[in-house]
Amino acid sequence: MKTTSIIAVLVFTVTFAGSAYAGGRASGPSEPPKNLSCAECGMESSGAKLKFASQIDYRDGKVEWFCDAGDLLVHYEVNRAKDKIASIYVRDFETGNWTDAKTAWYFVGSKVATPMRYGILTYATKKNADKARDAEKTGYVLPFSEVISAKPYRR
Repeated sequence: MKTTSIIAVLVFTVTFAGSAYAGGRASGPSEPPKNLSCAECGMESSGAKLKFASQIDYRDGKVEWFCDAGDLLVHYEVNRAKDKIASIYVRDFETGNWTDAKTAWYFVGSKVATPMRYGILTYATKKNADKARDAEKTGYVLPFSEVISAKPYRR
């Protein structure tokens, strides 16, 4: 009887712990803490500033939050454990919806005052990123791989 109970608890624990990271992949983005502490710069963000939040989910279940897309990109670039990353998310600046950071489009050089003043806005589609750039008449739009290569977040 005691062995059966221990086995049942172990099965439940393994099943529950693995459900959010099935197959080594995160199940999706989650809402940032109400008082987010950025994993890159340590700045506290809350309220309206959370619309700039981004996150990295690791295969071991760890989640890191960032106050600004620029801080996310800096952190990703210098991260020596990229193979341990399950997924990366940014918020679409127009809709506020989460999108995969690796398929997102980055409007670099926006006049919008982002929390760390990088001026990098993220969009789920190139069309919307281009529309924002055209409206501001400044900057440029890049996909994830090119924004990492260009390093516009390095000052």
